[in-house]
Amino acid sequence: MPPEISRAEAELVEALSVHRPALHRWLTRAFPRLGDEADHLLQDAVAETLRRVRREGFRPPVDWVSHLRQVAKHRAIDRLRSPGNPRSS
Repeated sequence: MPPEISRAEAELVEALSVHRPALHRWLTRAFPRLGDEADHLLQDAVAETLRRVRREGFRPPVDWVSHLRQVAKHRAIDRLRSPGNPRSS
């Protein structure tokens, strides 16, 4: 039996399950050069947020979807700026 998850983790998972398609569409429209990496960027955002929830008891100031969009946006910008990215020129 898996360990119990916190209420915040359950809320994050619920938000992701409901809003994943919309978040994916938003990423592909906001960052068309990274469209093929949208799933990976979103997964990075969720993993980072989940780590914060487990480590710090984090809860977003507004809502989970807004927070995931913000984190995914920052990861996308980081990816576009990275020198090893062939798309960063």
